[in-house]
Amino acid sequence: MSTTRKALVLQGGGALGAYQAGVIDGLGAGGVAIDWVLGTSIGAINAALYAGNEPARRGPRLREFWRRVAVQSLPLPFGPTPATTRWQRTQALLSSMVLGVPNFFGPRAGARWWDWSQDVPTTEASFYTTQPLRETLCELIDFDYLNSKAVRFSATAVNVETAELVTFDNTEREIDVRHVLASGALPPGFPAVAIDGRLYWDGGVYSNTPLDLLLSDRERTDTLCFVVDLWQQRAAAPRTINAVFSRQKDIQYGTRSREQIELHRRTQNLRRAIRHLIDRVPSELRDPAEFEALSMLGCSSVIHIVNLGLRSDPAEDQNKDVDFDAASLARRSAQGRADATEILTAAPWNRPLRPTIGLAVHTLGDADT
Repeated sequence: MSTTRKALVLQGGGALGAYQAGVIDGLGAGGVAIDWVLGTSIGAINAALYAGNEPARRGPRLREFWRRVAVQSLPLPFGPTPATTRWQRTQALLSSMVLGVPNFFGPRAGARWWDWSQDVPTTEASFYTTQPLRETLCELIDFDYLNSKAVRFSATAVNVETAELVTFDNTEREIDVRHVLASGALPPGFPAVAIDGRLYWDGGVYSNTPLDLLLSDRERTDTLCFVVDLWQQRAAAPRTINAVFSRQKDIQYGTRSREQIELHRRTQNLRRAIRHLIDRVPSELRDPAEFEALSMLGCSSVIHIVNLGLRSDPAEDQNKDVDFDAASLARRSAQGRADATEILTAAPWNRPLRPTIGLAVHTLGDADT
């Protein structure tokens, strides 16, 4: 595995991103050094905290970010019961909606809350300002180190005017705080970010999992890729209106990665099969021109996709992505660390594959697929 590229793909999902921080902590404890980190929205923030800090500072800086954005709920008046826990979460949500989240976002002054037809600059057409997040990121991310390319960094955003998905990559341009903010500028809560005369919104508006960037990369090399999902792909049918809204978000933001994986699995397996067949063609039967064309289609590399996913608490509802309650963040982070430790212990990517398999998918508790 020493020559295999290690990649980490991080979805968007607001407060659910604490799970990603736990996964990163667990991977680091297991000795996994990531070569390329790709993120959207909160995933881009976690990615920038990883790529924008030297190895010894990554864990502390990630933990510090999530400590700063945690909302301390009022104490439970009668102890933890289902009713009091719901009350506590509701209180934390209302606090975040009215007051914002510390060191992340705050309410924008003016009439935007009730006059939605008010004419304002696009960079101010939002309910909240993310100036606190800008200050937090500038303090916790070393952009000089990020731009040293010690770790490749990629974040996605959407061009507001053309609806084009764009990638901010430190191998192609100088990255600064605007690019990270743009990837997390989810409307109408957060404002568009202007970069070089163009306006950008959250990449999750278009595609919430930037896995396609890695799978479409021109460099075909053996890759171990950890994909960290924040939205449940499988869940029981909802039986309340709150559960309907929650499940809608899961489907809207979480299922595209499965489509991407399946598409690229077929393509990569075909490339691998072509290479396998080419290697078995006797030299006397090889036409130079045809053989060269076939060689371009073939590929000998193997990609392992390791899928880790946050499991929602049964008491959570459609507002789970804005639940910055300190206890909720701690629970998600602990789950992420435990899941990373478990998958590293199992290491299913070390099992032998058939020679025609070019892309394998591994999930916790499941057989290879």
